Amino acid sequence: YTARMVFSAARELVSYRFQYTSGASGDSFEVSVAGGQITRVLTRSGQTSEVSIPAPPDMVIFDFNVYHQADAIAARYDAKKGGRQTFANFIPVVGADLPLEVTATGTGRMKTPAGELEVRNFRLDLAGIWTGNLTVDGGNRLVRLVIPARNLEVVRADLMPGVPARPSVP
Repeated sequence: YTARMVFSAARELVSYRFQYTSGASGDSFEVSVAGGQITRVLTRSGQTSEVSIPAPPDMVIFDFNVYHQADAIAARYDAKKGGRQTFANFIPVVGADLPLEVTATGTGRMKTPAGELEVRNFRLDLAGIWTGNLTVDGGNRLVRLVIPARNLEVVRADLMPGVPARPSVP
C-alpha cells in the first residue's frame, strides 16, 4: 500500500490518502478535513462511496498499519494536562470515529546503538477493541509500537542493532 498524510503547522489533519498496491482492485480511500467537516471517499472494487460528518476538535486518524500516525498521536497528547486523554479516532474504511484513549505511563531512558535516548511511554486503548503500548523519543518520533491483539510490533530500525534501515522514499 501507499499512504500520504498532510498536517497543518498546528498539527491538525488536512488530508489522508491510502491505496492498496497489491492486486488489481485499486482499492483506496481519501480523507479531507475542511470547514469543520471530515469527508471520506472510499473506492472498493471500482465502486465509490462518500461520507461526510462533522469533524470533532479532538479528531485523529490512527491506522495501526501506517506507523507515522503514532508520532501524531504522541504530539497531540497534552503532557501538562496528563492522565488519560480521549481522541475521536476516525476510521476511514467505516466512515465514523471510535474513542482512542491515550494514557502517559512514564518516561525513561533507552539504550540504543547511538547512545541513550530519552523516551515517553503511552498506553493506547481503541474502544476496548485492542490495547497497545507506544514509545516515542523527545521529538515524538516512534520508537516502538506494540499491539498484542493485532500481533503487531514495530521498532524503529535506526535504534535496533543489526537491523538494516531501508532508505527513505522521496
